[in-house]
Amino acid sequence: MLQVIKNQKNYLLNNLITGKIRTLESMKV
Repeated sequence: MLQVIKNQKNYLLNNLITGKIRTLESMKV
């Protein structure tokens, strides 16, 4: 059970980070 919560947290964190990077890249262009 704890492992599932950990995976979900990592998934959300990765989405946040990739989203921020994408917005930064689109701002550059």
